[in-house]
Amino acid sequence: MNVKREILMQGVELAPIVERLKEEGSKRGLSQSANNEYGPVYINQHYDLRIERDPGDWGQYRLMLMHKLQPKSSFFGMFRR
Repeated sequence: MNVKREILMQGVELAPIVERLKEEGSKRGLSQSANNEYGPVYINQHYDLRIERDPGDWGQYRLMLMHKLQPKSSFFGMFRR
């Protein structure tokens, strides 16, 4: 499975990013799955929405939307036709 990463918000303070995370999760119809160390994690079969630390600047947080992309063709897909 391929994953496309999209940054929805970036900032130094965690509280506004957590609020936006909850808004985006409910807007996209995602269900809360678990918590990581920065806040809740929302997922469904197509998206994964979570807060991560910016690897280049540890003082920054990022709200990440990860698109779970299915490969266009697979070995087992050939047998389904």
